Amino acid sequence: MTNTLIFPECKVAYIPVPKAACTSIKTALLPLVGEEARDDFLVHLTDKFDIRPFSECRPLLSPEWFVFTVVRHPIDRALSAWRNKCDPAGPGLTGRMHKMGFRPGDDLDAFTKTLSRWPAQAMDEHVMPQSDLLDGIDRWPVQVFKFETLKDDWPAIVREIRRRGGQISDDLPMRNVSSQRVGDSRQAMERLNRIYRDDFARYSY
Repeated sequence: MTNTLIFPECKVAYIPVPKAACTSIKTALLPLVGEEARDDFLVHLTDKFDIRPFSECRPLLSPEWFVFTVVRHPIDRALSAWRNKCDPAGPGLTGRMHKMGFRPGDDLDAFTKTLSRWPAQAMDEHVMPQSDLLDGIDRWPVQVFKFETLKDDWPAIVREIRRRGGQISDDLPMRNVSSQRVGDSRQAMERLNRIYRDDFARYSY
């Protein structure tokens, strides 16, 4: 289970899914902790967010809370992680991804071979199936939105937050969300379809 950002003053909680507009949403939520949602803010490094394991948040989540998360097409999410983390010119691999055996410059075939050797719960959160990352949330009042329709759904999210006293912008600053498909690699695509089969079923992709 991933960590959760909670905003007790307005009874809002966001469960981030890496590579599913996570940076964009965190940036948009910065005003809830008194920070400006500016382009140069290193949103992942701020200590202003109240971040807790979801298990610790559950006692707070009464029905009046607005709790939401965003999921993404499993293949697009995996390809985004591959480009972002394995590109030598990118931000680089996480420590966990290094331990899993990923290397800078891995092509898609090498990336998917390494990924396929690991059980889901042992994967880095950037590549862990969303159904495992969000395991257990279906027992709680969590609204699940989709990356692909997030621009259309964002006004409803803003309304829910404002209704609880939170003030955020109408705009969602989309960042780091490339979804361009690569050339065909049948074996790599077959591996990804096997690895993320539960995501396809659970989130209707």
